[in-house]
Amino acid sequence: MSRGEVSVYIDDILIATDTEKRHYEELTEVLKALQNAHLRVKPQKCKLMGSKIAFLGHIIDQKGVHTDPDKIEKIIQYPQPKNLAELRAFLGLAGYYREFVFTFSHIAKPLCDITSTKIQYRWGRDQEEPFNTLKTAISTAPVLAQPDIEKARDGTRPFYLYTDATQDGVGVVLPQESDDGIIHPVYFTSKPLSKNERNCHITDQEALALIDSLKKFHYFVYGVRTIVKTDNAPLTSLFKERNVSPRVLRWALEVQ
Repeated sequence: MSRGEVSVYIDDILIATDTEKRHYEELTEVLKALQNAHLRVKPQKCKLMGSKIAFLGHIIDQKGVHTDPDKIEKIIQYPQPKNLAELRAFLGLAGYYREFVFTFSHIAKPLCDITSTKIQYRWGRDQEEPFNTLKTAISTAPVLAQPDIEKARDGTRPFYLYTDATQDGVGVVLPQESDDGIIHPVYFTSKPLSKNERNCHITDQEALALIDSLKKFHYFVYGVRTIVKTDNAPLTSLFKERNVSPRVLRWALEVQ
């Protein structure tokens, strides 16, 4: 069995191949392995030789990875949280699809700020707006394209990294150029900044976004030509300067 074509999560097995012939071969190997291990499967729970599958809250097909409409509907219909427990439940539901939203952490910050037990729970306009914005962002999320590592390695379809930093957090999108020349998102990630990080210069924050994204997407970009896009001009020369802080020097070594 090919490690890249068969994925196992607890008692769920997913087989994804480029051709039906290859799919049949992998399916046969999986069934033989289950038989040798004296494990049984329920036919009514199996979906064989399909072109689309619901797996771990996502819909996967030839176009890529989609959000699950049933789960999205639950998020859209979620009522205004009346207490901390309900808010945390909503953030748990929404957070499951954070990889589909470029600025998830930035949008959710006003909601996360009131989840502390050290402050009194109060819901107002400052929470209502991001609550609805988060619903909209998730319900209109794009399809995440399936990455092609081999074509990224040979340079025909390179990966890109678009980074952005604000006082609230950093956001990154990892897209890849498709065969038709269109760039499609593969993954989004974002994170809030700590108090110390918020006090840094914006260029350092942009650098932090880049470093975090390289760590997050290490599996995709390590050893692969990757094009970084940023709207912060000083960042392009930051790692080339000689008189820099130990922190920037450490970052420069990590980028190399």
